[in-house]
Amino acid sequence: MIKKELKNNYKSLLIWSAVMTFLYLLVFIIYPVIIDKLEPGLLEEYLKVLPEEMLKIMNFDIVDIMSAFGWFKSEGYIMLILVGGIYSGIVGGNIMLKEENDGTINYLLSKPISRNKILFSKILSGLILITSFVGIITLVNFIGFEMIGDYNRTIFFLLILGSLIVMYVIFFISLLISSFFRKNKMTTSLTIGFVFLSYILQLMGGLSDKFSWLANLSVFELANGRMIIKDQKLSIITIIISLCIIILSLIYTVIRYKDKEFY
Repeated sequence: MIKKELKNNYKSLLIWSAVMTFLYLLVFIIYPVIIDKLEPGLLEEYLKVLPEEMLKIMNFDIVDIMSAFGWFKSEGYIMLILVGGIYSGIVGGNIMLKEENDGTINYLLSKPISRNKILFSKILSGLILITSFVGIITLVNFIGFEMIGDYNRTIFFLLILGSLIVMYVIFFISLLISSFFRKNKMTTSLTIGFVFLSYILQLMGGLSDKFSWLANLSVFELANGRMIIKDQKLSIITIIISLCIIILSLIYTVIRYKDKEFY
């Protein structure tokens, strides 16, 4: 069942990975050229006119964006968790519902296979897809930074690990959301909306101390790039919170699918 699921989804995985790989490769090729052609001090002058809150949101105040790794620690990381979050949400929201939409769920249930075995096979397939997505991006960036040579491996792998944790959380939340619906179009819309809402909450929380509490409602705070860069470690508290969210989502999903009626 896992092989079948991976076979059905590998094209989607390759497309998402190829797009992200292309964007990162573009940075490695073009970014140094652009930086070299800039007038000395021009970028620094531009950054000075940006609001302090905006600098913090993009991590421009703690990274050197004159380098490719500096870009990765700011815009590159945001792109990774946002696009990766959307991909994880789509995978989680559709991996079980696809069987219902295709009308194959009853065929699976007619076999001597328990609902839990079907569900956990789907979950394992989804985790493999997400891990592969991150793995491809990690490999491309790792090779690129190794060729350049000027980067911090510890921070790089911590950011990758942090993004993977967030994607796992989004996957399990999306899987739970899908258990309440029968059409994957609705679930896809909701999961993508959930990801964007989480990102907006994090942005709003970073714009003003008055609304800083909003950031705590965002799943992206579970791997806050700024904190990872400054502390050079993942927060134990956020890891525990992530595990709790995953476990609770999994338990409730199992309960939902145990009693769910299929047509």
